[in-house]
Amino acid sequence: MDIQIQKKDSFEEEIRNVMRGTENGELFLKDLRGRLLTYPARDRMPRVRFHARLVSVSAVILIVFIAVILWMGPGRVYAGLQNLIGYIPGVGFVNTDNGWGLKETVSQSRGQEQFEVQQLFTSNEETFLVIHLTGFSAYQEIGLDQGIALRLANGAELHPNGKMVEVTSLPGEYWGIFQFHSLPNAASSLSVVWDPSGMKSDTQTPAWEVPVRLYPLSEAEMAALLPKAYSPQGASAMQNDITLIVEQVSQSLKDTALKIRMNFPSAFFPIYFNDFVLQDDQGRIYQQIERGIHFEDQGQRILEIDPTGAASETYQSYSSTYDFMPVDVSARTLTFQVNALTLRAELKQVFKIDLGEMPQIGDHWEINQRITAGDLAFEVQQARLVPLKWEGQNLAGLVLDLKILDPENVQINQLWLNTLDEEAGVYQEETRTWLSGWPADALPNGKIDLTLSSIELVLKSNWEMTWVVGE
Repeated sequence: MDIQIQKKDSFEEEIRNVMRGTENGELFLKDLRGRLLTYPARDRMPRVRFHARLVSVSAVILIVFIAVILWMGPGRVYAGLQNLIGYIPGVGFVNTDNGWGLKETVSQSRGQEQFEVQQLFTSNEETFLVIHLTGFSAYQEIGLDQGIALRLANGAELHPNGKMVEVTSLPGEYWGIFQFHSLPNAASSLSVVWDPSGMKSDTQTPAWEVPVRLYPLSEAEMAALLPKAYSPQGASAMQNDITLIVEQVSQSLKDTALKIRMNFPSAFFPIYFNDFVLQDDQGRIYQQIERGIHFEDQGQRILEIDPTGAASETYQSYSSTYDFMPVDVSARTLTFQVNALTLRAELKQVFKIDLGEMPQIGDHWEINQRITAGDLAFEVQQARLVPLKWEGQNLAGLVLDLKILDPENVQINQLWLNTLDEEAGVYQEETRTWLSGWPADALPNGKIDLTLSSIELVLKSNWEMTWVVGE
């Protein structure tokens, strides 16, 4: 007989609902008190006696819980509830409450082709499938985005809920990460099905069907495979009005994962960290594991947050997950240090240029205007008309000469310029600029608007975050 997956709303889930989105201790206790005061009213309603006793017991539980909060503080209680968060490689940090998963990878082979189910995880909230394919032919023939399903024991099939990620690193090697709705009860034994024939109209490729079995994460063996995450205390750093926070950490015998949150001025959009290192208190440095992509990082909504700097500045929040080699068991503290990061600033800065009647390549127009992105400042010195070569055509376009007012900390990677009637589509190597190009023998004249739409830059600084392992 198959083991049945029994999913329910745990008491911890009810507590989390009360605490979700609350940082103010007084408001937190006020909300709990309000919920507690509803219980006597329910107790006075005409009910059977055993039901009234259950309500009284619930009230007592809440009274005890409030006493614990008053003693420990809401922050420590919430930190305890964070133990319900676990890390799944390729997926990220997810809620593991009432979670089930694989004890080991399961695979099938046909000659050189191998279809491997690296993880299948389900909880009250969602289901994730991570698969790895090797030995297959060209990408366009794979059709990994079609034909994936979970086949239950009764023959019913569940299909992805529309969100998936594909990763290709080597020829013939692919990863696929798929999200499903939560599995129904009694679904501990099922099959992962992939039918690639939909992409090959001229052949009938047999479907792959890999039987798998799920086990509760409450088992000790499963808890070691999918360890609980923890939220470090005070692991944050701010430089140039950009704050980095080590939000969650997972440490297992296989790897170490960090979820890093970035709070930044709304003028920016984060791209990636250029130079970073994870090391422990004994000086050991842990090499990064390149997994290519994390499901939870993709398509996330950038959050608006309350101002932390100038009152006129708005801020946003975004997170990324990084994987490293396992941390040595003797390590007492860990330090994550970021020395440089790449950002893109949306500026939409318009400069009015009067080209005159007959502009020539080599002409320039003084601007001498100061612009800012967050707390970074630049001086736009002039616009120049330069020759361009693009796909065999002789073109000309306007570039800007920018002076970085803090050159030790900032490096410009790329600029994007366009006019009202021309989008940036030509790259100019000298100034690292994408710009509008005109035929060299048909240049515009008179007044035009030149827009500096965005700038990509490397910001060099030192964000250093240290925390006690496991705390």
